[in-house]
Amino acid sequence: MHLAKESIRKLGYAIIVEGYLDVCAFHQAGMTNTVGTMGTAFTEKQGVILKKYTDTAYIVMDPDDAGQKATHSDIHR
Repeated sequence: MHLAKESIRKLGYAIIVEGYLDVCAFHQAGMTNTVGTMGTAFTEKQGVILKKYTDTAYIVMDPDDAGQKATHSDIHR
């Protein structure tokens, strides 16, 4: 988060991915507004922290069962 927060503020949105390797790949591709949940569980505490920087986030999880379940869970609060 400490590397992404300024980019998130500037662009107005965050990209949420599963793990640190995903974050590294996105950042290397120039998408520095990317953060990782370190698994498919996106916690309320993570949401509160992210909300300080933006109201918009795009979830990009792996295409396996766990990632798809996390992507389609009810997170609209």
